[in-house]
Amino acid sequence: MDFKKAEKLAELNVNEFQITLDGNEDIHDIRRINIGKRGTFKIIWNNVKSLINSNIPLKIYLRIHLSLDNINSVKSLLNRIKNEIGFSNKLIISFARLGKYGSDYDKYLNTVNDSSYFKEIINYAKALNLNIGYW
Repeated sequence: MDFKKAEKLAELNVNEFQITLDGNEDIHDIRRINIGKRGTFKIIWNNVKSLINSNIPLKIYLRIHLSLDNINSVKSLLNRIKNEIGFSNKLIISFARLGKYGSDYDKYLNTVNDSSYFKEIINYAKALNLNIGYW
């Protein structure tokens, strides 16, 4: 979601968006590559910051995916949010565990089955005074 698209959608009264990340740039760019085989984190991150700082009336629901191998990366991302964005009513953060749904990529996922990981991350985000939502 870039600025121009958000602006056009806001004119149509569409002003709530969900964006997903798999952690900070290190992990996200391994998991999410574009058609040109490049990572997508920088584009997404810069767009999120631009939208949060804009005058467009919107809410971004940032869903961060958790797995056993990205906990530290998620903490790094939360620190980045704290340092570069801070608390914002325009940005609501939630967490979701990655699931195995029968695709060829399932073998690469270390899924979280223990709720203590969620509690640890949620408490970490709350300690940073970030806007945490549940949905």
